[in-house]
Amino acid sequence: MPTVIKTVCFVILKIANMDCYCTTIFTKVIYYMSNWLQLILPNICVLCGNRCNKQQSVFNENYENNQVSLALDLCSACQQELPVIKSACAQCAAPLPIQYNSNIETITNTSKKILCGACLKISQPFAKTIAPYFYHTPIDHLIAQLKFQKQLVYARILGLLLANFLLHHYKNRDTPQIIIPIPLHKYRLKERGFNQSLEIAKPISKLLNIPINIQDCIRSKNTEPQSRLHAKERQNNIHNAFSVTKKSLTGKYVAVIDDVITTGYTRKEFCTCLQRAGACKIDVWACAHA
Repeated sequence: MPTVIKTVCFVILKIANMDCYCTTIFTKVIYYMSNWLQLILPNICVLCGNRCNKQQSVFNENYENNQVSLALDLCSACQQELPVIKSACAQCAAPLPIQYNSNIETITNTSKKILCGACLKISQPFAKTIAPYFYHTPIDHLIAQLKFQKQLVYARILGLLLANFLLHHYKNRDTPQIIIPIPLHKYRLKERGFNQSLEIAKPISKLLNIPINIQDCIRSKNTEPQSRLHAKERQNNIHNAFSVTKKSLTGKYVAVIDDVITTGYTRKEFCTCLQRAGACKIDVWACAHA
């Protein structure tokens, strides 16, 4: 039901031809209203349309003495079909052919430090990457609908799915001190109306109790969309695209969050920028790896 309400509202906005700023404000109002509506209305799976059990959730974990149990707008059948990466490089999260058991404790365990060939050869500016899903159906659909159709409800779903893996991974580990979403250039932000990485980060920030920092890092170069470019063009396109505006990262343990990792050039460029600004350790979180 909350998803239907959001869809109807966006149709009304398009008909009214409202500007981007008003659309963003209205979107946020609907987003927070829908969270309250979920307490009294039935949860409907956004993928198949079946009713979800409110007591059923991807979360059932006692984390730092707080009982985490959040309803997710995905039924159990659709959750079972999500394209989980069962083995990946501990540093860059590139999928590996080695097969492990598919339980979440094994998937999120990077203590063995199994690295891919690229990470064995090249020093990376980040310590680890957690990207639990392949960029396949239906994860690619959720991300595309979020970014290009302004379906902010999918940001909450993606954020909760990712948070589930993060809660397990950091259960007995130190957590980052701040979360920094990959920033959009101000022109792209005005065009889209929101930063999808920031929206995905919000439920994660709440669950892990880690503040989000969007003030100190900017995308200073208005780059072409990476999705339109070939691999070599992406590297040149993103070069020197980011800058740090304040000297507040010295000695900080930072988590960088993005929606999807493709070639990894954006991740590497942004983490290099943070490293130069004094960040002592950087983890990267993403919903999917292409």
